[in-house]
This record gives sequence, structure tokens and C-alpha cells, in this order.
Amino acid sequence: MAHRIEVSDEVLKYLEKSRKKYTLCPFYELEGFTYVSSIDLYVAEESPIRKNWHETHEAFAEEDSRIPTILEFAIFLNYVKKKNSQLYKNIIQSQEKNPWRIELLDAYFKKREDGLYVLTGNQANFEKGEDGIYVLNRKRKNAEKLKNVLMEERAFGISFKSWLEDPNLQGLPRRDITRPESDKDKLIYWPPKNGRVAGIEVSPGGINLECDLDPSKIDSGPVFVARAVKDGAKVRKET
Repeated sequence: MAHRIEVSDEVLKYLEKSRKKYTLCPFYELEGFTYVSSIDLYVAEESPIRKNWHETHEAFAEEDSRIPTILEFAIFLNYVKKKNSQLYKNIIQSQEKNPWRIELLDAYFKKREDGLYVLTGNQANFEKGEDGIYVLNRKRKNAEKLKNVLMEERAFGISFKSWLEDPNLQGLPRRDITRPESDKDKLIYWPPKNGRVAGIEVSPGGINLECDLDPSKIDSGPVFVARAVKDGAKVRKET
């Protein structure tokens, strides 16, 4: 594992102009991972085949990693779109080995008395019973009430570019999101539903943001995959 320092020209100019004392902290390169500095996150460049949403969380916990949230995934896509066009294409376009796939994200939607919430960090918030059924643990830490979210289906599509560049605080499309500018800009959208989870579906027909997936099942047809992420602070501590 090597380490390097990456600082933009804009940051260096600001530091020199301000004459403030500063310390440059290195980040470490992880083989097979892309580092996104704006969120201090290492994101896997490959997304291997997994099982259902619950089982995928368990597998990632054993690997000392986790699944990205919707917002983290959107920021990551924006980053590789500018820095690694080939990786970006591999993620959003249909592939020969997996032409129809769903990439699971860390977002579980739960209806409460005051509205619909998105719950994350779910590998620690579900318990598997003796019957093999997963039960929601009520002691949840990461719960955010959905605000300014498009809650209507958009089978005709929304702007993929607008979603990536300006999502809401949870990474979801805003209520006022525009229609696609072209077929290449089209993102089919299925809004959050109680007890369901999120994922990105990619097929020869295009790309979908689905927030109505059953966390306990795998649909027939698409291959279910997941992308590991590691928090930068944790990586630096371990190295």
C-alpha cells in the first residue's frame, strides 16, 4: 500500500495567499479502490455479485467495509465522470458479462408518524431471527426524514445529469427536477416506499434509480451486485 499527497492548485494558492499554518496529510492508495477526497471515501472499482440486500450487508461487515449511501454513490459517479471516464462508462452502461444488473445501495425507507425516513448503516440495525427472517432493530442511529424529494414515478424519465449534480440531502431527486434533455440524459425513477430499499438498475434499455426494492428477495432476471466502500479516516488509522 503506497501513499501520496494530492492537493489542487486552487487550495495551494489559497493557503499561500492566506499565510496560514497548515499540515498536508497523505492519503493511502488502496488497490482496486478510487479515493474521493470530498467525502474522504474509498470506493471499490468493481462490484461483485451478491445475494439479497440483508445478506450483502452481512458480507460487507465481515470484509470490514460497507455499501455506499445514495448520496455517496452520486458523488462518486460525479467524480469518476471527470477523472476516470472508462470506469464511469462501466458503471452506467450495460456490460457483456452482466447486461442487466442492479447495484444495491445503503438506503432503507421506513414510514413513521411524522413522515417517511431513510435509514442507513443498516448492517448493524437488522437482526436475523431463528426462522431466518430479518427483523428491524428499533435502536437506529442514522435516520433522516425525507425532505424535498420527488415522490412520484417517472417512467418517462428525469434528468440524470440534474440528479447527479444537485440531489437533495439524502441523494434523492428533488421535487423540481427537470425532464431529460435527451435519451442519453434519461434516468427512470421509482420513488421510495415503506419497507423497501434503493438500488441502481442498469440494462440495455437504460438506467433506473429504484427505491422500491424488496430487501429480502432477489428478482428473477437482473444480477444483483454491490460496491464496497471504506471510510478514509478508518483506513488511515489502520495503516
